[in-house]
Amino acid sequence: MKNITNLLNTNKGFKQFTVRLVIFLLAYSFISILYPYLKALLNQDTITVEESFTSFLLYFVIIILLFTNKDKIIKSPAYKNKLFQTITFLVIGIIFLLIPSNEIAQNLHLNETVSYFLLYALGQFFVFLSIFNTKYPFEYLQTETLITLLIVIAYSATPFLVEKIWPIIFEPIRILVNIVVSAFTNQAVIHSALDTTPITIIVQISSFKGAIGSACSGVYSFTAFTFLFITSIVLLKGNRTINWKKTTVYYILGILALFILNILRISAIILIGAFISLDIAMNLFHEYLSSIFLLILLMIYIYKVTPKLFK
Repeated sequence: MKNITNLLNTNKGFKQFTVRLVIFLLAYSFISILYPYLKALLNQDTITVEESFTSFLLYFVIIILLFTNKDKIIKSPAYKNKLFQTITFLVIGIIFLLIPSNEIAQNLHLNETVSYFLLYALGQFFVFLSIFNTKYPFEYLQTETLITLLIVIAYSATPFLVEKIWPIIFEPIRILVNIVVSAFTNQAVIHSALDTTPITIIVQISSFKGAIGSACSGVYSFTAFTFLFITSIVLLKGNRTINWKKTTVYYILGILALFILNILRISAIILIGAFISLDIAMNLFHEYLSSIFLLILLMIYIYKVTPKLFK
């Protein structure tokens, strides 16, 4: 902590970077919270998916970038923002955030959720450029900026994966959740509603009734982990050779760990909703537990696993 304080006091470039990063994170968080309400205010369709994952994904990317580029960031030069760039990028970002995602989906024949996320990601990216301008991201961290943008845009297509994977994994999820929940109560009735689109898992414990849908499949966690795992390997590789056998094994273990954690998360939400508080279950555990699990696993991989994947 003392070293960071000294750097902020003595290194103008690092201080500028830190101030800009804090401003962007505040703007990013503010937009993430308001975006669904903005869409509703403009009478645009809102998407019922785990939007907290979209919000948290960039935080994970930033943590990886800071860890893998700390020396480069510390040595970054100071520079003044260009007013023209700041205003232009900010206006473009706002335009992307205001574009009706449902109309874009219809005109371009896109999945509406993909359109929603894509416009959101591009809007946030141009807000980022309005704060940092082009000098820093494209002159000093051009590779990292490109990787980040590709990850966020590719992540926007995750709903396609959800549609394909959910019909395959819903039954294993139902069976495993039933096993975990039944260990705490014998009142649980968990069955699949095959006549719904997409298929839904119905949960009932006494007077409590809930449903497990495709958004709870864990696919958002899997894709976020995949992109960030690849990013950490690319940025930490340097001149070393990747051990593909180890990398494949650790990747599969990571996906399995996320699958198990997702089963525990769903089970915890059901039990807390049935016996403690539905508000706590939905507003706290449902919204944030998956992101917390993902963050913990990523930190373990970045600090302990990824350095072992090189020869």
